[in-house]
Amino acid sequence: MVKVCHILDSLNIGGLEKIAIDIILNLKGYDHQVWCLKEKGELAAELVAKGIPVREFNFTGGLSIVSISRLVKELKKEHFTAIHCHGLFPSIWARVAAILAGIPVRIVHCHSTYYGLWFKERIKLRWLSYYTTAIITVSEAVKKSLTEYIGISASRITVVYNGLEDIAVQKIDNRDKVRVMLGLAPDDFVICCLGRLVQMKGHRYLIEALSEVRKRQVRCKCLIIGDGPEKQKIEQQVKAMGLDDAVKLLGARRDIPELLSAVDLAVVPSILKEGLPLVLVEASVMSLPLVATDIGGSPEIVKDGLNGFIVEPKDAQALAEKIIYLIEHPGVCREMGQQARGIWQAKFKKTDMLGKIEKIYSSALNNFASKV
Repeated sequence: MVKVCHILDSLNIGGLEKIAIDIILNLKGYDHQVWCLKEKGELAAELVAKGIPVREFNFTGGLSIVSISRLVKELKKEHFTAIHCHGLFPSIWARVAAILAGIPVRIVHCHSTYYGLWFKERIKLRWLSYYTTAIITVSEAVKKSLTEYIGISASRITVVYNGLEDIAVQKIDNRDKVRVMLGLAPDDFVICCLGRLVQMKGHRYLIEALSEVRKRQVRCKCLIIGDGPEKQKIEQQVKAMGLDDAVKLLGARRDIPELLSAVDLAVVPSILKEGLPLVLVEASVMSLPLVATDIGGSPEIVKDGLNGFIVEPKDAQALAEKIIYLIEHPGVCREMGQQARGIWQAKFKKTDMLGKIEKIYSSALNNFASKV
């Protein structure tokens, strides 16, 4: 059986990590291991329970000879045929070590757009691309950032959209129960914003928008799901704007399908970079309309005016106007939700994602075998 080492920063809760776990658990016929360069994280237990080995290296800072030497030594011990790196920066460590360890198949999975890098970092990434068997990006926007900004050849890159199973099948009846659990009224219009509480996710602008929405639609509530360094600032902003009764910070959660069953609209107000926000796929499965900023791969799933709206980043007023419009036009809201589910079925199913990655694996391994 072909041994594959998946290398990433950690298995904390996030879209990249969820997709990596889906690949590891569902791509059959391979002996998978997971190496976390920083820490194992909360999701590691899910893999360990399924018999997948997970290792933790506790690396900090930039590349070092000592750290790379340790990776090379450990990779050689395990006799891997392939590495699959998740995230561009972990892939620098992994590819350098894999090259030195003589691992023939080197796959990189890029989950975000990459701009604003130092010149030497772009040179390093471009150089490493020539020693990479396959590069996967989760959207055309990510591919564009690699080709136009870093200078990697488009012929080396394959776009594979993040995909999810039909999480709505057994969850759809949870709406009333979850609303009671969260203290929401049956007639509340509930918005969901899911993601790490970091500045680039744009929570500030969503809260500003909610302040405007509440002036006209007092039954509007918002669930902010996730954790991160901006939590205290978000709490302070919510209090300062008098939105304590309207905004619920739920922290990091594992019951996303259940929570989404109580929601009417998903919003992604990012201001800096996105690959393809997994929450947009999750919300589409649940037949929710989408509002997202024109960042990264979001417009590849949110078709403006069809399954939701695209607004400019940092424009709280535009965000408020779209939310108000959907509240005041429930028929449009429902139709957009149905359109969102149709787009998921056409482009973002987990079986499609796994099938494309399986082809990349097979092609890479066949090319290697033909040269032996």
